[in-house]
Amino acid sequence: MTWQGESYFPVLLRLQGRRCVVVGPLAAAWERAQALRACGAEVRIVTLDASEVPESTDAGIEVCRRPFQMDDLIGVWIVVSVVPDPAWNAELYRAAEARGILCYVVDDPEHSHFIRPAVWTAGPVVVAVSTGGTSPRLAQVLRDRCAGVVTEADVRLAVLLGELRPRLRQALPDLEARRAFVDRLMASGVMERLREGAVEQARRMAEALLETLAGGASP
Repeated sequence: MTWQGESYFPVLLRLQGRRCVVVGPLAAAWERAQALRACGAEVRIVTLDASEVPESTDAGIEVCRRPFQMDDLIGVWIVVSVVPDPAWNAELYRAAEARGILCYVVDDPEHSHFIRPAVWTAGPVVVAVSTGGTSPRLAQVLRDRCAGVVTEADVRLAVLLGELRPRLRQALPDLEARRAFVDRLMASGVMERLREGAVEQARRMAEALLETLAGGASP
């Protein structure tokens, strides 16, 4: 069976400090706003919904109870619509595209510059699965299946590698050498220490391995 539909380029966006706007009913808009805010975005919700804002308010999420105006797109990087009006969403999409702004309309790939995958996160580890918009539910099932493979030790290793990354790049400038370091780390006793929660011991072992490889000796 061959897929004949449209293909998407998978990417993770850095949203720290970026301005984003979410338009539509508050409950659905709040859910999307929280996802953006979790990535560091500054978010504005524009809604006519009179519902109360959830108790867990965030200073990085502003709620404006008024009609959406095209001026709301000024300085914005991403606009998200949960408005159940295809004609209005089509107009928003055209306006965003004319301004070079990424537009995402929930359940409307035709008027979206991207689609959202089913996501699972733990620290720096992100598992994202998409079915190209064919079945969000299947994407969720596959996401859960993939996430089930990731252990707490894997997440701890990702954190440790993030801490070591500057030193790693300096000590091992060659990309293949850095890959070999990670492979050896995962096959060493470091993973056992991480499974036990002995993070400091694992860090010392990783640092020792890095020094050995950087010195050109066989571990």
